[in-house]
Amino acid sequence: MRCNLTIIIPHFNSPEFLRKLLSTIPDKEDIQIIVVDDNSTKDLKEYETIVENYSHRVEFYKNNSGVQSAGACRNIGIDHAKGMWVMFADADDYFLPQMYECISRYFESDEDMVIFCPTSIFIDSGEMADRHIVHEARIKKYLTDPTYENLLNVKRMKGPWSKIIRRSIIKDNNLYFSETLHHNDMYFVFMAGYYCKKTSICGDIVYCITRNRGSLTTKVTEGAYDMHVQEYVKCYRFGMENYSKKEFEQFNLNGGILLFQAYKRRLGLKKILHTYKILRENHIPLLSKQMRSPAYLFETIIVNSKRINKESKYYVKN
Repeated sequence: MRCNLTIIIPHFNSPEFLRKLLSTIPDKEDIQIIVVDDNSTKDLKEYETIVENYSHRVEFYKNNSGVQSAGACRNIGIDHAKGMWVMFADADDYFLPQMYECISRYFESDEDMVIFCPTSIFIDSGEMADRHIVHEARIKKYLTDPTYENLLNVKRMKGPWSKIIRRSIIKDNNLYFSETLHHNDMYFVFMAGYYCKKTSICGDIVYCITRNRGSLTTKVTEGAYDMHVQEYVKCYRFGMENYSKKEFEQFNLNGGILLFQAYKRRLGLKKILHTYKILRENHIPLLSKQMRSPAYLFETIIVNSKRINKESKYYVKN
């Protein structure tokens, strides 16, 4: 049988969550499941048990790249992928029961990418979290008003999950993830958005993102910020080189956001000045056209500052 879908999962020290994720993937002959362990150091017996129990339908690999990174794990998965479509999942997330039914409708389509709507929960309480809110809002806005501008806003959503990408697009354009500990998916998602010319947006919810205060997404470190700046610059350069001026303006990439994050996360004047120097060297403006509007200032400066203040409680300086 033809392999329609490859699901790639990086794993590190979370076998309990990995077990749940695997249990939400239907046992279908046309699905290839790849798990790449990032050299776990805890709960190794539990992970070995999962390997034994799922080896009949899951391919398990180890990150032997020499670099600890979910991006490196995903790249190994890409090299072993056989499906016509590729989907990425984090080991501590899971799929919704309707996932296969929704996704399989697009297997025979001529799309390059299909983006679905995610949801999110807090792991400890099971209550709805906020990691999907921006994504959901952009998808709903596009489905209500399917303009090219709104499409670009959906395609630039962070995270490689809750979407299927045609494997030939990944292979033909040599798309790989950055092998950094943090923000390793930013550049991949940005490039994929450009190369996937035919993109469908679907309002079906197929994927649940979990939120855990101990995860990489909630620990705000100086090192993580530096990697964010590095990947941001790469995206900016790629956008400048490949999009038209009008299209590129829709992404609202600007240095002011990075400086604001450094300030709110209390990284110090030295870090702010260093970031400003990087912005100058790469000709990244501090303000974009969108930033000059009162609506943008309210949404970004006021609303996002509340989110960053919450995250700052978990600040850890390297």
